[in-house]
Amino acid sequence: MKFCCLLCIFLLLFTNSTFAEQSTPYVIRKGVTGKPFAMRSDGYEEYIENYKASQITQTPITLSSGENITIFTKGVFRRYDAVVLQPEYIKIKEEKAGTFKKGDCIYFEIDKGIFLNDVFTETTKGNCKATASGNGSYIKLEITQTSTIPSEITLNRTMILSEGENNSGIEMKDFSLSGKYVQANASTENILLNARFATMEWANIICIEYSEPRFEGRLSFSDNSEYCILNDNIIPLCGNVYSKQEYIMVPLRSLYHAIKMNTYYCYNYNYNLYTPDEYTNILWDAEQYAVKILYDNNTAKIFQCNSNIAAIEYDTHTKTTELPVSPEIKNNVFYVPLCVQTLNILFGRDIRQHLFWDNENKTMYIEI
Repeated sequence: MKFCCLLCIFLLLFTNSTFAEQSTPYVIRKGVTGKPFAMRSDGYEEYIENYKASQITQTPITLSSGENITIFTKGVFRRYDAVVLQPEYIKIKEEKAGTFKKGDCIYFEIDKGIFLNDVFTETTKGNCKATASGNGSYIKLEITQTSTIPSEITLNRTMILSEGENNSGIEMKDFSLSGKYVQANASTENILLNARFATMEWANIICIEYSEPRFEGRLSFSDNSEYCILNDNIIPLCGNVYSKQEYIMVPLRSLYHAIKMNTYYCYNYNYNLYTPDEYTNILWDAEQYAVKILYDNNTAKIFQCNSNIAAIEYDTHTKTTELPVSPEIKNNVFYVPLCVQTLNILFGRDIRQHLFWDNENKTMYIEI
């Protein structure tokens, strides 16, 4: 009894101090199990807008050479647990030309989570060039061409694996970002750039049910490859990727596998739950010469060999979609075009805004 009383006092003190520090308009209630949880009160939306505004930062930095740069960041806010967090950008701007020198490196570090390997750089002003890659808790940005006019580099489509759910039921989980500029013979101190570079709110308000695949993160297929990459995990394919009429053709079974794996990961934070039994709802229809993917809600998604008409069969009606390239069988593997129409059928919603084609590397990225 005494222990329970002490625990309740601790929880109340902890939550009150946490919310007092953030001035968060929440009301603490006691749930059925006795565990406290937070309910939104008046002023919540205004508070969140102010919170999001605090995730936009501008940090001037003087390098050891005496030259100046400014680093701009814009973070991301998620109301519920997220598998992958996607901050909007990191921008690095030099005050005068030549500050960014070939061989210079900038390291961006987060205090929790993991950066995905693929980080995309863009020279938004000037003529400086740079490459970047994620390596666990940090991103390494390397200058590959010295600027001759004042330049700005932007890192976009940056993704952070959150590494598991937010177990706290009453507070936010912040991911902070720091940076360090390394020149030939010197470097700056590690500087805090954004204390709220990514934020997840508590998870005990609403339980969301997903009837279609729940996908968060990055899935990529490259032309002439024998594998796809799902959130930096290499997944072997049941057939090689190839091009047909300017579209990438991928094994339907492997595409479905990757989507299912990510759905499991979203719920369990474990990529190793896949078993061959998960393929039992992929059936070959010899009469229609087609592959059917069956769902528990009496829905079938059908891709017909050598026909550019795909369909979703419901209990009462059928919805058809025209594919830009017909599915086909090659080396006993059923292939479909990796396009908006195919993915919309598999995901059950329009995901065209989440597709990115890298023409240089002949790679299609699905990022949600």
